[in-house]
Amino acid sequence: MKPTFIGFNGPTPYAVVVWSGKYKTICYDKQELEKALARHNTPGDYYNTLEPSIYIVEGDEGDKLTA
Repeated sequence: MKPTFIGFNGPTPYAVVVWSGKYKTICYDKQELEKALARHNTPGDYYNTLEPSIYIVEGDEGDKLTA
């Protein structure tokens, strides 16, 4: 399911990472997505304690991926 953006009139994101259903990270290209996921894999980082759900937004896919 493609996310709906309310009050956002900027460039279309590449992906949205939702962390444990509470927080989100907007990524505008694949490199930003890889950087966000690298934090999840870094021991001691706050994001290491959260579970990511990844939504690819670019185009019309709106696909949910698992990390």
